[in-house]
Amino acid sequence: MGSYVLATTPPIDKKGMHKKKGAINGGFFPITKTGKIPHLVISVDNLEKQMEAVKKAGGKIDGKIMDIPGIGKFVMFKDTEGNRVGMLQPTRM
Repeated sequence: MGSYVLATTPPIDKKGMHKKKGAINGGFFPITKTGKIPHLVISVDNLEKQMEAVKKAGGKIDGKIMDIPGIGKFVMFKDTEGNRVGMLQPTRM
């Protein structure tokens, strides 16, 4: 993932999973031409199914599915207002 740095704040187990349900982790990218825009990523159970739901609702998939080793499958989309959002189907551990 290049310069992406993962930030894990809540306690995790040996498999890297949260010990408490509902915790949120994240990461950091260097600032780019897009500026200082918040970047949201939604966890989904089935990425392909949710990509179809985005398209059906009027959104647009922004790029191709990317496999992030040890993390899962990831893709960006734009909602009907042009906001960029990420979807991640986590790897089953």
